[in-house]
Amino acid sequence: MLPEPIPLPPDLTGAVTEVWALDMPRAHASEQVLPMPATEIIVNLAEPYRVHDESGSWPTPGVFRTGLRRAVVRFDNPPVLRHVAVRLPAYGPARLGLDPTDTVGTVRGALGDDLAGVAASAADPGEAARTVVEVLRAHLVPETPEVRTVRVATDALRADPARSIASLADEAGVTHKTLIARFRRVTGSTPSHLARLSAVDAVVRAIPTEGEVPSWTALIADSPFVDQSHFIRSFRQLVGLTPREYRDALVRSRYDDPRFLDGGG
Repeated sequence: MLPEPIPLPPDLTGAVTEVWALDMPRAHASEQVLPMPATEIIVNLAEPYRVHDESGSWPTPGVFRTGLRRAVVRFDNPPVLRHVAVRLPAYGPARLGLDPTDTVGTVRGALGDDLAGVAASAADPGEAARTVVEVLRAHLVPETPEVRTVRVATDALRADPARSIASLADEAGVTHKTLIARFRRVTGSTPSHLARLSAVDAVVRAIPTEGEVPSWTALIADSPFVDQSHFIRSFRQLVGLTPREYRDALVRSRYDDPRFLDGGG
C-alpha cells in the first residue's frame, strides 16, 4: 500500500505539514535519508528500524523523530514498513511541546507517551493515522510571539530560499539579533542553517522521479547558489555525500522521493 495522506483539521494546519500512513514491503534493506528543513515523527507499527548516525548505531523505539539534521542518517529497514509519519515545519515541535534540540531519537514527554500508546495498540496504519491526528490536536499549544516570528521567517524561506536574514527579520518585524535568538529557542538551529537546508532541499526536490537526471548546472539555475562549486560545497557539508555519490545512489534507488536513497545494504 502506497502512502495514504490523512486530511488535517484546520487547527493543525499551522503546526503540522502532513500526516500519512505507510504499509508496504521495503524497497531497500537500507536507506539514506537526506537532511530536510523539517521534523518527522514516526509511529512505528512493525519491527524496529536500526539507525546509523553520528552518535553511533541503535534500534529505534516505537515512536521516534528526526529533526533539523546536519548529515545523512542511514536506516536499516524491517522487512515490512508499517508506520504513521508526521511531518512538521521547523517551528512545529514548539507547537507540540517538544524539545527543539532533539534531532534523531525518542519523542519525549506527554506527546511521546500518547503516541507510544498508539504504536503499542494499533494494527492498521490508516486507523492509527487518524488516532495520531487526534493525539496531535490534544497536545497542540497556542502560538507564542516567538513561534510566530519563526513561522513568518520559515514560510518566507520556503517560498524563496535566497532571502537574506535581514529581509526575514524585517518581514517578521524584529531585529536581526532577535530573529536569531528566537530561531535558536524555537528550533534549536539558526535561520542561516535552515536557509541552506531549504536551498539544497529545493534543488533535490526538483529532480524528476522518472527519466534522465538533469545536470547540476540546470538544477541550480534558479536556486540561490551562485555557481556549481558553491552548490557542491554546501551539498557536501549538509548531505555528507558529493553530488556524484548522491547521483549514483539516486540511480539505484526505488523511491519516488529523491530525499530517500538506497543505503547500499
